[in-house]
Amino acid sequence: MLEYILGTLTDADVEWLSDHGECRELVAGEAVTRQGDPDPDLLLVLEGRLRQSDDGLRFGPGELVGLVSLLDGGPSPAGFEAEDRAMVMVFEAAAVRDRLGLDIGFAARFYRALAVIEAARWRIREEGAEGGRDGDRSEMTSDGVSVGLVEDRLRRLVRRLADPPTHVVNA
Repeated sequence: MLEYILGTLTDADVEWLSDHGECRELVAGEAVTRQGDPDPDLLLVLEGRLRQSDDGLRFGPGELVGLVSLLDGGPSPAGFEAEDRAMVMVFEAAAVRDRLGLDIGFAARFYRALAVIEAARWRIREEGAEGGRDGDRSEMTSDGVSVGLVEDRLRRLVRRLADPPTHVVNA
């Protein structure tokens, strides 16, 4: 689902995210958010999977964790932990909310990406229930999104996170 985020946002949006996020490596079982945490961070999964503690839902590359709290400003309704080794980009929810309030173009693109992700999740659930897809989100693509563009933006994002090293936080 990474293509939904990187395919919808502009280069300037991706630059802003890389400038305001921290890359964090997680070990298996490491908790990143606990249920009830006030104003938890927004997490973009880059590698590996996060698991929702209460029901085992999994979130893979390109998926955002912490959306409910970002949208309503309330505490985290669930806890999340790394299923295995994982890499996430961490954003302070307040900084993202500020950007959404100040930049209407960014807000429109960001909310559109969220809507497309939710639609894809719904389709995966429905197709899985009907015996269709096995639920592997990595097979999903969206119409009109260039895979090359997404891959290029992801490479640039990872490079920007690697330089300078002050962006990387080891757990």
